[in-house]
Amino acid sequence: MAEGVKREITLENEGTLGGPKFDPPLYKQRYKKVADVLKGYAVKTVVDYGCAECKVLNYFKNVPSIEYIAGVDINRSVLESSRFLAKPLITDYLHRRARPLDIHLLCGSVTEFDSRVARVDAVTMIEIIEHLEEPTLQDFPVSVFQRIGPKIAVITTPNSEFNVLFHDFSGKRHWDHKFEWSRAEFQEWCNRVGEQYGYTVSYSGVGEGPKGSEHLGCCSQMAVFERQSETPVVNFTETEEVHRYALVGEYTHPHKENNYTREEQLLFEVQYALGFLTKGNLSDPEDTIDIPLAKLHRFIKLKDTCQDVESFRAFLIQAGYVISNDGLSVIVEMPTSDSDDDLSDNTQEEEPSSTVVAKKDAGTVWSMTCEECWD
Repeated sequence: MAEGVKREITLENEGTLGGPKFDPPLYKQRYKKVADVLKGYAVKTVVDYGCAECKVLNYFKNVPSIEYIAGVDINRSVLESSRFLAKPLITDYLHRRARPLDIHLLCGSVTEFDSRVARVDAVTMIEIIEHLEEPTLQDFPVSVFQRIGPKIAVITTPNSEFNVLFHDFSGKRHWDHKFEWSRAEFQEWCNRVGEQYGYTVSYSGVGEGPKGSEHLGCCSQMAVFERQSETPVVNFTETEEVHRYALVGEYTHPHKENNYTREEQLLFEVQYALGFLTKGNLSDPEDTIDIPLAKLHRFIKLKDTCQDVESFRAFLIQAGYVISNDGLSVIVEMPTSDSDDDLSDNTQEEEPSSTVVAKKDAGTVWSMTCEECWD
């Protein structure tokens, strides 16, 4: 199948091979680990090749930073049978995301380029490359690493060294696997691709074996490609629209909307973050507390809006916050005892409120509680 991957609507289940048992099932461990990588890089847009049953969407849509997911598979019938998993659930309306989220299900090959997935932050291929015929295996890096040029790419594949732990096992783990690589073989291939397209590669595994088998590695191996340059080398113009994939489903998920300006929203987020960082110090006898800017800037929404600490500091100064003499902290004024009494009348045995007042030169006070802010 030189055009791409075509599979039945069944997940590969290493638990049926008569070896180590995995709890949670290994496919869930893989999905979670890949989702954790996306979360760690604060990815906003991602395309998953070989999404098939679409179960990975349940993991990706719970990454707070993600706003767009494209699930691509060569098998249209599988996508159509599974597309209900891309639709919003009732709970998605009751507990809305802080950010918008659009999900597209697309039928097409990993070797074909479609501008709807151009310049996504991340590409994932979870237990896919071992299904590819040799010509496709050689061609797809051009599409992924050169045409799309994501900030990161995550690829997992079986570790053939682990197969000795499956009892009375021979051959490959799945009837459609064209190959299964050892860790050395996988890393040799990844290093070559990374060097060719300007990516560094790091390695890990998913699914540990029993005690005493550590030398075999994990059941699945994972590579994370990270682009070295700030911008990708992309072979298409901004105005060019290339739609080679067939659209199987398009779904918009509910989210919390607001009409605040970017500056107002950022001020709310600053106030929430300050409240969170100081809620354990409400009984502190000091009138003020210094909060390190680097610590405050780690909050994902602040980091997304102000890319570095320097621009974040400039925003705070412009907004009237008091910065320490060394420029490394924001000075927070703690609530007075009267404020504490008022709070205690309304909270009973709840945790201390995160309401906090930051000193500002301009004299304007922004006060906000956890319940009023966006998760």
